[in-house]
Amino acid sequence: MKRSKGILNGKNRNIARGIKRITVNGYFKEFNVNDKVFIHIKPKNKLSIPHPKFNRKNGIIMGKKGKAYLVKVKDGKKDKMIEVLPAHLEYVNKG
Repeated sequence: MKRSKGILNGKNRNIARGIKRITVNGYFKEFNVNDKVFIHIKPKNKLSIPHPKFNRKNGIIMGKKGKAYLVKVKDGKKDKMIEVLPAHLEYVNKG
């Protein structure tokens, strides 16, 4: 049987699409409860990324846990709560 190489095997190319440079301000972004956000994984920070299936998904901030934010994301028909650092979150444009 072929050995597994992890969940990021072959996915780095897709994650890096449209990447911008991570700045210090990205790590200190502030969000409020009920803000709509867009999850965009930044590959420079691989140790703290959410699961790649949540990349490029919209969600709602439900609270804070340490430095990370709790984001409610729709996964099929279910709502899931994931922890995401602010470097991987962007505001959704209103309008």
